[in-house]
Amino acid sequence: MKTEIPAKVSAADQQALCDYAYGVFVKDIGKNFTIVDQPGPGVVKISAALTDATSATPGLRSISVIVPQARALSVIKMAATGTYAFVGSAEGALKLNDSTSGVLLAAAVDKRVGGTSIKNVTVFRWGDAENAIDYWADLADQRLISFGVRQASPVAEVH
Repeated sequence: MKTEIPAKVSAADQQALCDYAYGVFVKDIGKNFTIVDQPGPGVVKISAALTDATSATPGLRSISVIVPQARALSVIKMAATGTYAFVGSAEGALKLNDSTSGVLLAAAVDKRVGGTSIKNVTVFRWGDAENAIDYWADLADQRLISFGVRQASPVAEVH
């Protein structure tokens, strides 16, 4: 699985998010499929890219969730811009190819934005991006299952 993040995120944060994404995808997909590092018959090559990420502002986010007036302003911002105040986001792309022929089997893009529920009040700086990565990894595993991919042979080559 390859992960890439735009340059507006520091190199250290890019590496941390890429390492996190790799680990989560391997863990989630590895629950139901054998992970391999070489192409072969019956192997799906998974390529993922984190194409954008923004960090949350934890202290101000907490205020915007708890204080009613600040919450109202955050809701107005959501209506105007599509994102709440002080939350983070992540945008990514995923592609599945047959590892030997290179034939495209599936592709997806998605953007997820942090929310303002009280359960998210303590999300740290990159927590919303990590929540999006968690969601995508679980969804990829579930979609492989729903596509009828079988575990009889190795099925996932992660780069």
